Amino acid sequence: MKINQKTVSNILNRLEKDHILKFSIEGKNKYYYLNKLNPNIKETIKLIEIERKIKFIERYKKFNDLFNKLQLRTDGILVIFGSYANFSTNEKSDIDLLIIGKHKEIKDLEEL
Repeated sequence: MKINQKTVSNILNRLEKDHILKFSIEGKNKYYYLNKLNPNIKETIKLIEIERKIKFIERYKKFNDLFNKLQLRTDGILVIFGSYANFSTNEKSDIDLLIIGKHKEIKDLEEL
C-alpha cells in the first residue's frame, strides 16, 4: 500500500481531532497511540478482533476442534501469535498459543 506522507499526516490529524489517537513529541518526531480514554476504542478493538477470529477460523478450519477443546478446559483468553496470527504460514509452521486465565483441567492440555 503506497500512501504519500501528506495523506498519512492528514489521516493522523483527523484521527487525533476525533479523539481516536493521541500523540507525544520526542525531538522532531510525533508518536501516535490509541486514546484509551475514548469509550469507543475498546468496542472498536473488540469488533476488529472478532473479525480477525472469524477470518482465522475460516482460513484454518483444522484448528476448530482444538479451540473448542481448549475453551472447555480453560477460563480466560486464548491468544494466537506468530505466523498463524499473521496469516503467513508455511508447511513447517507451528501454532503459537498463549492462554491467559485459570485452567479447569491442565493434565492433558499440552497433548491437545
